[in-house]
Amino acid sequence: MKNSLKILLVAAFIATPFLAIGAGYQMRYQSAETMGTGFASDVTNAKTASGFFNNPSIIAFMEEGKHFSAEFTSLIPSGSFEGSTTYIANTANGNEDGFGKVSVLPSIYYGQKVAEKMYVTATLSVPWATNSDYDNDWIGRYHATKTYLATFNITPSFVYAMNEKLALSAGPQIQYAVGELGVAADIGAATGAPAQRDAFVVFDGDNVGFGLALSALYKHSDALRLGFQYRSQIKHNLKGSQSVKGSGDPFSTGFAAGADGNNVESEITIPDNITLGASYLLNESMDLHASFSWTGWSSFDELFVDNTSGGTDSTTVLDWKDTVFLAFGSDYYMNQKWTLRGGLSYETGAPPDAKRTPRGVDDDRVGLNLGASYKLNKKLSLNGGFTQLVFLDKPTINLPDPAPPSPNRVSGEFTTSASLIRLGMSAKF
Repeated sequence: MKNSLKILLVAAFIATPFLAIGAGYQMRYQSAETMGTGFASDVTNAKTASGFFNNPSIIAFMEEGKHFSAEFTSLIPSGSFEGSTTYIANTANGNEDGFGKVSVLPSIYYGQKVAEKMYVTATLSVPWATNSDYDNDWIGRYHATKTYLATFNITPSFVYAMNEKLALSAGPQIQYAVGELGVAADIGAATGAPAQRDAFVVFDGDNVGFGLALSALYKHSDALRLGFQYRSQIKHNLKGSQSVKGSGDPFSTGFAAGADGNNVESEITIPDNITLGASYLLNESMDLHASFSWTGWSSFDELFVDNTSGGTDSTTVLDWKDTVFLAFGSDYYMNQKWTLRGGLSYETGAPPDAKRTPRGVDDDRVGLNLGASYKLNKKLSLNGGFTQLVFLDKPTINLPDPAPPSPNRVSGEFTTSASLIRLGMSAKF
């Protein structure tokens, strides 16, 4: 029985689609200044250092000096789940509220001129992140409990001004990824009490990966600007160990101990991304912006999980879809101190309906955006942005059995939304 319980615990872990922690959780919210335009001005019209993540080339068209920005985003998700399970013994909570967790994501940006026509910039930000935590008694606990991912990205870039109209930039991405994955295993099913005694398996892992970032800004005239950015894939092999917690006879007799402390590895790929944008100065008071972005989520075609302590390996088919992002927005220069912004965005979801899991409750969405900037003086400015994400449909799940011997197909729908607030301070000295 000890071996069967060990297999059950390992299977409960490896059958969970771990990559779902990244699907649809691209944190494009990297600038309080451009958040107000719905990120339509990301690669063309940032006027502070907060724009260096999306397009370092903008520094060639800014006033000379040293530029610095410090910002943070507060992500406030909300939602509920209502569903059912085929597992008759599982009579736990079929309705789950508040599964999303509030996250605070910091960013720091810096740039300066170093030689004639040459500049350097550096950014530290969190471009991919998610955080959800379901109650231990919800009916989908055998598929997911805890999901956490954060990627800390450092991008030093070198910018060269080809002429008065065109600037190019290139630099490496150095990314530290840390993740946590939790799932329940039905220990009771193997001891004659199905769904009455659970083990909670948690995997922690981290890794450092590398990629490339390229960008360009072309100033066709004083009115028209065109921008481009490309960020490459970054592959991570998260390495760590799993822990098992619970109570009752299976633990006191050591049945679950065989899976506790096992070494586990999982490969994930942060997808590549391309953004194109245009800005047009309609008059001295109004700037109009539009952008298009593509993200290669189809790189998540399958997930291979390796239990390096001798457990069973697993391959899970994911079939994520590439996503597109469209945004339109404007800046209104009210006076020398105040700039007001508004924007609208649309983004497609990454997982197909048949592959969606509780770890990535993602679907097509619309973003409603507002923002403002205030110049304290010639050197300091304050920036703020607000985004309300509205999902166009209720994301659904229809999950197969996560592991034998418990038949536990879970189906249902989520009602979700998210609010984001980004605040920042920018300086030139």
